[in-house]
Amino acid sequence: MPRVVEVPEWLAEGDSRLEFLIGYSLLPIGGAMTLYGAPESGKSLVTLQLAFELSVGRPWLGVFATRQGRTLYIETEMTARQTKRRAARMLRALGIDGAGVAVVTVEGLKVGTPLGDAELDGMLLSYRPDLLVIDSLLDVFPGGANNQEAAGLFYASLNIVRARYGCAIVLVAHARKTLFTKEGLSTDAGLEELLGSMYHGKWPDTIIRLGRGKSWSMRFDKIREGSPMEPLPLALDEESMLFTAKETVNVRREIQDLLKDGAVRLDQLRQHLMALGVSESTVNRAVWAMRDAELIVVEEDSTNKRHKVVSLLDATRES
Repeated sequence: MPRVVEVPEWLAEGDSRLEFLIGYSLLPIGGAMTLYGAPESGKSLVTLQLAFELSVGRPWLGVFATRQGRTLYIETEMTARQTKRRAARMLRALGIDGAGVAVVTVEGLKVGTPLGDAELDGMLLSYRPDLLVIDSLLDVFPGGANNQEAAGLFYASLNIVRARYGCAIVLVAHARKTLFTKEGLSTDAGLEELLGSMYHGKWPDTIIRLGRGKSWSMRFDKIREGSPMEPLPLALDEESMLFTAKETVNVRREIQDLLKDGAVRLDQLRQHLMALGVSESTVNRAVWAMRDAELIVVEEDSTNKRHKVVSLLDATRES
């Protein structure tokens, strides 16, 4: 039975600050995230890349700092041979061996049923991951996509997993068929594009949509613990099957060049980059990602506490 305490004692029991497995508040430790999109939109590639970059603590997509950890990746759509082929190409390009990631290809797993929960519990007990990835949600869901009762059982089981093992969970999901206006134009329905029960939109801390129109992109539909972000353009290297954020490399270089001569106030840095056509959310994302990666320092202005000052780390400046 949980211990019942009043608020003063409850607050004093530990640090209430959130820590994140993926930076810029995308995925708290023990949190939940859903990546969804249409077929061939890069969902599985981006998620497998996350597992590998997390295993060595590298920034995901070259942007979002990660806290090094182990991933259990449950694959339900592709065969073991297909998944191995993808993994081998990624690992070769990343220069790592994949230690810290366990990939399991399964059929017939249904989370939210006694048999399925026991099977999942056995895998988690044997590996004890920091991150559980399920690709895809539709295959392990214990009912029709819109079945509310099945959704309740499904997410109750995942919440038990998070509480029991302390791991974060990433679900890979499908989008609905594209919606069109009477004029034949495609429409942006936001979270309504996420296929299935309303629970699918309420449960995760973060929801990301992968898109593939004229170019690859990542859209942030929901970030419960962070600030809204504009869509992030992506580039796919066909040989390695790895994605990178297209705009961030230039923004980072611009920030480093600007800081070479000394510290700069954060609001001035924003103004400088926005004058070059970079959005404010992109500047913020790059600054906090660079801070999380320990490339820069962000401190309070000693003369005006309302302002933040950004500077290069000494090691970065010397290099």
